[in-house]
Amino acid sequence: GVVNSFIVTPVEMIRNHLMVQYDVPRYSGTIDCARKIVGENGVGVLWRGLGFTFLRDGLGLGCYFTAFELTRSAVLSAGGTGSSLTDTL
Repeated sequence: GVVNSFIVTPVEMIRNHLMVQYDVPRYSGTIDCARKIVGENGVGVLWRGLGFTFLRDGLGLGCYFTAFELTRSAVLSAGGTGSSLTDTL
């Protein structure tokens, strides 16, 4: 989660800048966009929004693992071995 957020946040920043170009393109590509963002605002701006990314990813992973454990428990309590879902079905 944490490592993923550090990688994803700059990628999303660049992607968002590329997506909001309207009539006149400001960037010629991904690398050009990254260079201009860093050149105008500094390297730290690539991680703006990191706290929200932590929050989003933390909630998402929490929901994922909760659903996984609930499903696993239901399969095991129904007599499955846990090695295959088809054992229970």
